[in-house]
Amino acid sequence: MGCSVCKRFAFLQGRSALVYACRSDQGFPIAKLLKAHGACLEIESQISGRRPISYACQFGAVKTVRWLLHHDVNSIAFDRVKEWTPLIYACGGGHLGAASALLGAGVRRCGLEQRDHGGNTALMIAAKHGHSCIIRELLLHSANRAGKNTEGLTALGCARHSLHRDAASPADQGPSTAEAHDLLAIAEAADQAESAEQIQRDAALALELQAQYSVTQHPVPAPSARAHLPQHQGAPADERPREAMQPHGHAGPEPDNSGTEVCGKPGDRVICLDRTSNAAFGCGHVCLCVQCSRGLRNYPLCRKAGAAIKLWM
Repeated sequence: MGCSVCKRFAFLQGRSALVYACRSDQGFPIAKLLKAHGACLEIESQISGRRPISYACQFGAVKTVRWLLHHDVNSIAFDRVKEWTPLIYACGGGHLGAASALLGAGVRRCGLEQRDHGGNTALMIAAKHGHSCIIRELLLHSANRAGKNTEGLTALGCARHSLHRDAASPADQGPSTAEAHDLLAIAEAADQAESAEQIQRDAALALELQAQYSVTQHPVPAPSARAHLPQHQGAPADERPREAMQPHGHAGPEPDNSGTEVCGKPGDRVICLDRTSNAAFGCGHVCLCVQCSRGLRNYPLCRKAGAAIKLWM
């Protein structure tokens, strides 16, 4: 043939012969014949800009859709009028076979979340027309139910709007409008229940992590043989409190605090801040050195009873 089939065949209302061949599976052999003679599978209609795969999805030509996908045609191209993708045409017409063929090619390739000029996704279009079988298939492929169109409606809102519209005119009511609404409502209720369970699991995990953090920051000293001995028993002589080493009835000399400014009330215990904290109390706190912990029967901050134990570091 002297030139391309796309140029030789005359356009009828802006559509090529291949477009008409792809509108049904009965024209599938003709579409293959045209392709064999050089017809372009990506040719667009002059008026709407629609491609053959768009018409095949609109009229539910499943065999033709699969054949076009096998030849790697652009399956997310939208028209210039409504900006509908082939998947939206399949969902709007209720053609489960065509929609399944597109979804089987991959979520990204079919444009699952692509929107038209009104912000509607394929799930919203299926909900508006009450195609419950299409909705179920889209939900199995994790279609987004929380998205909203330009009217602020989710997929459930679109189904509810169609349900109210059909209730006002029962003669025009679709066979699956109520079923589509119930299907989306059940899915949303399941999401809310799962969110509540997730919140409970997150709260329990946060409490567990907080408990682990507390134990890490304030570890309880490991029990030792010296910890179970009477107070000061088993400790070296140089680590025993001063009053414990004096004979009964004789008080030892008072520590020399000359030259040190002491603040507080009479009887307050003075501790140093320059030596390493190596005395652990029974409560698990460590903030004193062995010299300053001598004679203390309670930890100064939490007031829990227990003698100090030296940490060997």
